[in-house]
Amino acid sequence: MLAFLEKPRGLGGSHYVFEASGRRVAYCYIRKNASTAFKRLIVDSSPHREALEDCGSRIRFLERYHREDRLKALAACDYRIFVYRDVLRRMASLFVNKFVLSEGAADISKDVAQRLGRPVEALSFERFVEAYLDGARNVNELDPHVWEQVSHLRPLHYTHAIPLERLEADMASILGRDRAREYFGRKVNVAGAGKGIDAADVASWDVASLRARHGLDGSLPTYAQLLRADLASCLSRIYRRDERMIRRIRQQ
Repeated sequence: MLAFLEKPRGLGGSHYVFEASGRRVAYCYIRKNASTAFKRLIVDSSPHREALEDCGSRIRFLERYHREDRLKALAACDYRIFVYRDVLRRMASLFVNKFVLSEGAADISKDVAQRLGRPVEALSFERFVEAYLDGARNVNELDPHVWEQVSHLRPLHYTHAIPLERLEADMASILGRDRAREYFGRKVNVAGAGKGIDAADVASWDVASLRARHGLDGSLPTYAQLLRADLASCLSRIYRRDERMIRRIRQQ
């Protein structure tokens, strides 16, 4: 089991408790780490699920009925879990999903536009990394989607630190194989899948150009096209605590 001593920051420290096969599960909510699938699972298995419409959204539902801040209550759960993923791919995926495909992007788009003084349509992945992320004193003061993964954790012994690529298999030990497949079965991640864009230095293309290209032929940049060597090095430096956490987990 792993222990991380980090102070919670608003929603970033959110832990939601639900039941699975008669066991209580405390789940650490980290955006871009299969959080949408977990929200679906918790809502669907909740005794309060009929109140979803009144709450207006899944996250508000979880806040009202499943949030648990007391460390003793979290520690008493049978399972205490969080999902982690590759630091570089997490930011590349975020850029494509939130800005190019505009999926649930209102809050982060507003924050980026205000901080950089230009609309997100003018944002390239290069500018996203160098101006927005690296230009901040601390990424944990930016939009919660870009916070360090480790900053979401509480001073708990977690029973499961699950890599995103093994999510279905590891959750099967908690939910059973069928439910794990239903909620966490392998999906095609459009942010890094496919043939990519047949062009040079796609990391410098702005969002408007990437959207136009996607509308024309459905193509999206691959991870390799966005994660230019200098940008990958910059991200590794910014998220060095996450990289350190992942190394510790893999050494267990």
